[in-house]
Amino acid sequence: MATGIRFTQPMVGSLSQQLNTLHTDGVQVQLNYLDCNEQQLKELRALYVDHRITSILYHLRGDNTSQLPSQLEAETLLASNQLSVAQLERLESRWSVRWRNSWGDGEKMRTRILYQCVCGYYSPKRQAREEAKRRVFKAKWSRHAPYEFTGCLAHVEITYNQTGMQILRVMGILEHNEACSKASSVRPLPIPLHPQVYEVALQQLQNGADLRAVKAKNRQLIEQKFYKGIRDDPQFRNFRYLIVKTDSSHLYRALSRLNGIDVEKAPEINIHKWLNPKSPSYLLPVHQSVFYYSARTSSEERFKACVASSQMEEMAWKYGHMSQILLDGTFGVCDRRVLLFIAMAIDEERKGVPLAFFLFSAPTGNKQTAAGYDTAILTEMLSEWKRWLEKRKAGKEFRPLAAITDTDTKERAALLTVFPRIILLLCKFHVRQCWTNKRKQLIGPSQGSCYVKQQLKTNLISLEIRLLESTDYGSAMNLVQVERQYLQKHLLPYNITAPSAKSALEFLDYLEEYWLTSALWGSWSLSGRLRAAKAMNRAVEGIVPTTNHLESFNRLLKKDHIRQWENNSPQPPLPLPKEITTQLRGSLLPSSFRPVKRKEMT
Repeated sequence: MATGIRFTQPMVGSLSQQLNTLHTDGVQVQLNYLDCNEQQLKELRALYVDHRITSILYHLRGDNTSQLPSQLEAETLLASNQLSVAQLERLESRWSVRWRNSWGDGEKMRTRILYQCVCGYYSPKRQAREEAKRRVFKAKWSRHAPYEFTGCLAHVEITYNQTGMQILRVMGILEHNEACSKASSVRPLPIPLHPQVYEVALQQLQNGADLRAVKAKNRQLIEQKFYKGIRDDPQFRNFRYLIVKTDSSHLYRALSRLNGIDVEKAPEINIHKWLNPKSPSYLLPVHQSVFYYSARTSSEERFKACVASSQMEEMAWKYGHMSQILLDGTFGVCDRRVLLFIAMAIDEERKGVPLAFFLFSAPTGNKQTAAGYDTAILTEMLSEWKRWLEKRKAGKEFRPLAAITDTDTKERAALLTVFPRIILLLCKFHVRQCWTNKRKQLIGPSQGSCYVKQQLKTNLISLEIRLLESTDYGSAMNLVQVERQYLQKHLLPYNITAPSAKSALEFLDYLEEYWLTSALWGSWSLSGRLRAAKAMNRAVEGIVPTTNHLESFNRLLKKDHIRQWENNSPQPPLPLPKEITTQLRGSLLPSSFRPVKRKEMT
C-alpha cells in the first residue's frame, strides 16, 4: 500500500488540476491523463488521500540482496488483473493505454505506462481534450469503446525496465466497480489489422505514398490472397486484412515512431531532441539542415527554426545572390499555431527554386495564427539566413538585388532592414486584387442593366491597367486626374449618375492617397521592374511580376507533401518541422526541385 502522499503546491483550482499534483512515494501519479468526469475525479482524490491504492516496488531478477517482492510476484499480480502482455493483446481486454513515457538508455532505459479501464473512460472528457487542441472532426463524436461507461475508477501505472521488460513498480487502483464487473460488450470488439498489413502499408507510406494508394494496394493484395493466414477459415481468424478509415491514425502514429517521433511527447520536445547533440535521439542530417533554432522554453518565447539543405544553400548563391528573390508566408500547415515563410528564387528555366524555410510559432494569446507575426520576427529570420550564408562563404556578402512580395508591409520592412539596398516590388496579382475589392466595395456589382456602373467598371479597369504599365510617375498621376475630371464634368452634375460618380471619385482618392505615393508606385508599376532589370542587367521580361511561383509551391507543399501525414485531421498533428526536418534530405527538399523542373509555375 502507499506509504504516504505529498503535494507539490497548494490544492487550488479544479479537481483535475488538484489531481495533477498528487504524489505517491515521491513518484508523481499521472492521473491528469485519465479521461474521467468530475464525480470520478472527486472519488479518485479521496482514495489517494486515504492511501487506498496499490503501490508496490519490485526488485530485478538476479538481485538477491533486495527485500522487495520478486518478478514472479509482479507477474502474478498483473496476470490476476488481466494486465499481462498476452492478456492486454486480447480483443476483449478492458485496459486502454492513456499515457506512456520513456527515459534513459540501454540497460537503464525505463518505461512508464498508464492504463485505464474502458468502463471508466468518459467520452465527453476525451472530446473536450481533442477540441482543446483545435482539431476539427468531420463526423459527430460518438463512443466507440465496446463497453458502456460505468464510472469505474480502475487504473494502473506500470513502470518497466526496458531490458527484458522487468516490472519495477505497479501503482494505482486495481479494483473495478460492480457495474464494470457485470458489464458485457455492447459494440463489436475492435479486431486488429494483421501485422503484415501494417508492414506493407508502412513501407508504402515511408516511400511517399498517400493513404488512398495504400488502401488501393491493400485491396489488391487481399484479392490476390497475398497476406499470411488469409486463406484460413474466417471464423478462426484473430486479425482482419482490410484497411478501414479508423486505421489511418494508427498507421500514421506508427509511421511517426519509425521516423523517430515520439507521438506521446509534445512536438517541440521531439524537435529539441533531434537537434540536441547530447540527446540519444539526435539526428545529424536534421541538425545539418537547420541553420537556426530557438526553443520555446516559456510562454513568453517563440519556437523558431530556419531550414535549408546544402542544395538550397547552393541555389541561394546561384539564383538569389545579385538577382531577384520572392518572399511569402503560408498558414494552415498544421493544427498548431505555426507560421511558415518561404524564400524562393527563379532559375534559368523560369522555374521556382526554394531557398529557405522560416518557421515560427505565433505569440502566446494570439487568436489568429495568420496575424501572429511582425517585422521584428521576420527581420530576425532573414538576418539569420543572411548571416549563415555569408559565414559559409568566408564572409562574402549575400545580396539579392530585388525582392517581390504580396502587399504585406511587414515583409517589405523586414527585407529593407536586412538588405538596405534591395529593390522592392509588389505582386501585380495582389495589387489588382486589392483594387478590385475596394472598387466592388465602393461601386458595387455591375451586373444587371445598370449601364452607368458597367461603364464605370470598364473605365476604372482600363485605368488600373494603364497605371500598372506606367513608367513615369507624373504621367501616372495625370492618368488619375484625367479620369477625375471626366467624372466631375460628365457624371457628377446629374442626379441619376451622381451617386455612382461619387463612389468612383472615392476610389480615385483611395488610389492617390495609398497607392500613388512615389515610393509605392515604384514597387507595383512597370517602372519598378525596369529599375530591377537594369540593376540585374537583364531584360524586363526576366523580372517576375507576381508571386505565383511561390503560391504554386505552397499548394504543392500542402496538398502533396504534407497531406500524406494527415491522420483524420484536416491538418497534420505536428508542426511542420516533422515534415521538413525528418524528411528533409531524403524526400521533401530534393523532390521540391523536381516538380518545378517538370511543370511551369507562372
